[in-house]
Amino acid sequence: MKVLDRPRVVNGVAVVLAEGAKGLQLVGLKETTGKKLWGVTVVPGWVPSGVNMTVELSETAKGKDVALFLEKSKPRDGWSGGVWTKPVAVDIASGKVVYKGPAQLIRSRPSSCPDSKDMCYLSINPYINDEQRMRVDLDRGTQRTLTPRHKVGDSIFPISGGELYGHYTGNTSNLLRLKGNKKVWGVSLAKAMGPGYTPGQGWNVDYSEKLGVYSGWIGREHKETQDSKGNVVARDTDFRQEMMFGIDAENGKTLWKAKGAATYCLPPMGRKQTVLEEGKAYPVRCIFDSGRFKEAKGTKGRFEDVKVHLEGFDPKTGKVIWKTKSYPRAANLDVAHAPDDGGASLFLAAEETPTLLDTRTGKTINVAAGERFLCTKDAKYTKPEDGNGGTLLYPCAAGGKEARGVSVGALQAQDSGESHVVLGFAGAVAAFPVDP
Repeated sequence: MKVLDRPRVVNGVAVVLAEGAKGLQLVGLKETTGKKLWGVTVVPGWVPSGVNMTVELSETAKGKDVALFLEKSKPRDGWSGGVWTKPVAVDIASGKVVYKGPAQLIRSRPSSCPDSKDMCYLSINPYINDEQRMRVDLDRGTQRTLTPRHKVGDSIFPISGGELYGHYTGNTSNLLRLKGNKKVWGVSLAKAMGPGYTPGQGWNVDYSEKLGVYSGWIGREHKETQDSKGNVVARDTDFRQEMMFGIDAENGKTLWKAKGAATYCLPPMGRKQTVLEEGKAYPVRCIFDSGRFKEAKGTKGRFEDVKVHLEGFDPKTGKVIWKTKSYPRAANLDVAHAPDDGGASLFLAAEETPTLLDTRTGKTINVAAGERFLCTKDAKYTKPEDGNGGTLLYPCAAGGKEARGVSVGALQAQDSGESHVVLGFAGAVAAFPVDP
């Protein structure tokens, strides 16, 4: 099975997102034996490109555990087009349908609502071409439209937890924070970050309820050269113009900005052991000391004078807690690999010897070549089209390279089900018994 996200285990059932011969599927496996209990066909839906497809779970108000997904559908009410889908919730225990909504133009994959219950998503009302936030009461089987807090014709889409949305008004990019039917605040990205930044170039924004802050990266428009017909023939990315920020979740004020900062030189990292949640480790950012990436029609893209270092930082203030030396990069931006330990450490891939960095202090230690860990990587799928899955694991040595075998310590660092640790590798789901 080609797995696309780490399995989620609930009440003895592991829910797995996978790519099969005919497309994507969501599968329920018995935690103790791996026996297939149920399977359903799912589709990515008509969502912004680059948005990761992951296992989405929720529960009803009465406590029934459900898996959420989109099902392909024909248009309704005389409309046309191939992007219509239906939102669906199935009982995790049996795979039976709990709710199936009408065909809609859905713009965000169903997920649990901010109170961790029911089903929420964005859809477009085709009669007025307006995006609307929907909430489904899964016990009653009823859906309702939440009060819109934007003008008709605007575009909104979720970019972080805590009900933070990217919001386009015409050609203006904004951030919009909502709370149910209320608008908490809205701010233009030009005011929050400066001109030229837009979620259209990607984003990675963390929300910390504990700290009351949004901390992250939003992309910047490339410098483009066009020919006489308006076709883009060259593109120039100046890494020093990247930026990360901290924004107060209560009022939308910018708390700090870090120029030359981004996260895309890093692998997917956990956050459980960081100050964003319950730990003492610090989130990590890439700081570009110099460098550009240039592309031109008919030629291969190339890096020019790229140097990057890593920083552990306080997401509330942006203050640098520790930093590494600067590493030149000529072929890629991979500076580190991540053991799956909740963000507590990183392997410095750019070092000649296997080196483990403690993200609490920035201190490093050399690791024996025979040590084994579990590292993280992004998943990709190709059917029905190319797209991004969630996070997978692979057995790795201290240098981050793939290896054979998994250590007991690596397994003990994983969240477990009732009786087993269930892991998602690129080509298989594996379960390991939990010591009583």
